[in-house]
Amino acid sequence: MADKKLLQEFCRGLVKPSMTAVLVALGSLFLCCLLFLLLVTSRAMATFGDDFLTVSTDDYDLAATTRVLRLQHASALSRSLVILGASTTRSSLLESDLAVTLDSVGLDDVEVVKLCTSAQYLWHSFTMLNSLPMDLRGVVVLGIGPPGFARELDQLEGSIVYRLGLRSLVADDFLRARNVALRRNWGNVYALNNFDFLFTRDRRSAAVKNLITGRSPQLVDNRHLNKPPISVQKRRILGDQVVELLSDYQENYTENFQILEMIRREVDSREGLSLILYEAPVSPWFFKEYGQEALYESFDQAMASYAATHGLLFLQADELASLQESHFSDWAHLSSPEVAKTLSRKVVDAAAPLF
Repeated sequence: MADKKLLQEFCRGLVKPSMTAVLVALGSLFLCCLLFLLLVTSRAMATFGDDFLTVSTDDYDLAATTRVLRLQHASALSRSLVILGASTTRSSLLESDLAVTLDSVGLDDVEVVKLCTSAQYLWHSFTMLNSLPMDLRGVVVLGIGPPGFARELDQLEGSIVYRLGLRSLVADDFLRARNVALRRNWGNVYALNNFDFLFTRDRRSAAVKNLITGRSPQLVDNRHLNKPPISVQKRRILGDQVVELLSDYQENYTENFQILEMIRREVDSREGLSLILYEAPVSPWFFKEYGQEALYESFDQAMASYAATHGLLFLQADELASLQESHFSDWAHLSSPEVAKTLSRKVVDAAAPLF
């Protein structure tokens, strides 16, 4: 009987809470929000972000974000070789190979800063470059290719915008000019500015899991390395998606080219920073299966002309190494460690005089 009465009182308290209970609940909520704002800062993300928020071994968005934030809060900066680009660039230029080659040419003080993410828009490349410290010195290698110039900027909404936790006023101005709906910018309040990045469903789950287990997934630089080619059927599924994307190349080239120009100007505005354009490799299978040679040749000519006009190096993977179908796991992701070493060496050799 006493238990039943106690249950009734509990239910009554839920439906008609006392003023004290309401104040305690509101106070607790306010305290939690305050702790969130005070604890989730850019410095905390730089220090603990990888440990708590990594979703998987290929969570490159988080890895790029925390890498940039660590540079922002570094007490001293080394000369850097910054690698920007999509997954095809990431799989062809391995961080360990680049570091070994830099050491071999007497540039052991140069830090490799790899900021490659899957399906990286040129817009994302610019966002990360713009977020790097102004006194960073070194060379920026920008991975490019026709798919990056075919991406529609009208799709820069929602999850695309908030893939990186690097909100900035420059980025906001660019997006608002294209009528992209954005949340309010809260100035230096990192947690509120990057709320959508921090609290995706996957990242919330990862935070709980990583906290409970005490460990987080370790990033894999190239998940395609040493893997045999996937089946022709699966390759064709990916190839069809790429060809569909390339169908928008002519329509979206000009607007993406403008972002390339923004990237070049950003590099030019910084003392001691140089830019190299790097066209990532594509499997010969892709051209044999789908053609597209004319589009790629047109792109190469445009980039070569642009590079010549502005005194930039334009490196093409298919000219730096002899590429074969067996070197790839699919349409363009390199699986051969030997070819990756060759490309890394050629890129460092080209970049070395610029340091």
